[in-house]
Amino acid sequence: MNIVSKIACRLAHDFLAPRDVRRAIERLTASPDLTDDEKSLLGRIPLSVHRLDGMYKPFAAEHYLRVGLSALRAVDAALAASAPVEVRRILDLPSGHGRVCRFLRAEYPDTSITTSDIARGAARHSARLVGGTTVPSQQDLGSLDLGEPYDLIWCGSLVTHLDETQTTALLQSFRRHLAPKGVCVVTAQGEFVAERLRVGSHHYGLPTSAIPKLLAHYEATGYGYADYRTAAPGLGISITSRECVQRVAESVGNWTLTSHVERGWDDHQDVVVLQAPAGDR
Repeated sequence: MNIVSKIACRLAHDFLAPRDVRRAIERLTASPDLTDDEKSLLGRIPLSVHRLDGMYKPFAAEHYLRVGLSALRAVDAALAASAPVEVRRILDLPSGHGRVCRFLRAEYPDTSITTSDIARGAARHSARLVGGTTVPSQQDLGSLDLGEPYDLIWCGSLVTHLDETQTTALLQSFRRHLAPKGVCVVTAQGEFVAERLRVGSHHYGLPTSAIPKLLAHYEATGYGYADYRTAAPGLGISITSRECVQRVAESVGNWTLTSHVERGWDDHQDVVVLQAPAGDR
């Protein structure tokens, strides 16, 4: 694509995406499956969609918004299932280009929001979108320095791509960065995705040859994982049972699994809620 074509595509996106989002909001505010509070909240979210945001598809803004709204519902349910905590500092990792944090900003207008992503440009865009700050992410998840302790951590669709060792390292980092009574909300793929892989209706980008081994490990240990490509290990697809999530969380340290909701995010991924005890710092 030459530079003229790139400029034309960017201008088209900058013009069409906000209109697409506005029209999607109009449709959603007329929908009977949203509460009045959710419809009001839709009127407060930022409309900007970055042209590199792979979660947004042209003329599919309604799904984009519904996924963000579903995340907020999951967070609200997580806080309701946990001991009361005052949410003053929020971390969104991986933030992407802001599909979820725009809803967190609308729900918590006076809260400090920090974004983080291995794609640092995406994290910076998200931070600008919500008037927040950003901290760098990295491949070594066990040594993440995420700044000050957080009262709420949202981690959507990252454990879904990690093996058990990486997931344990990530949760160790989250535990270190939780304030007293802080709540960590993590999504994972469970039995729903396992069944899709069993029947062959979805491959989730995996080579077909890798799926039987992934499922065998899942059945034997509760954690199944396979790389997208054997030549590029470290990123793929994982599935986890509730029992395995409990075991991994207990191996990390002193916090409590307060909730595990199957298909709690977008009717697809499970939502795992972990809470730090009071006064442990």
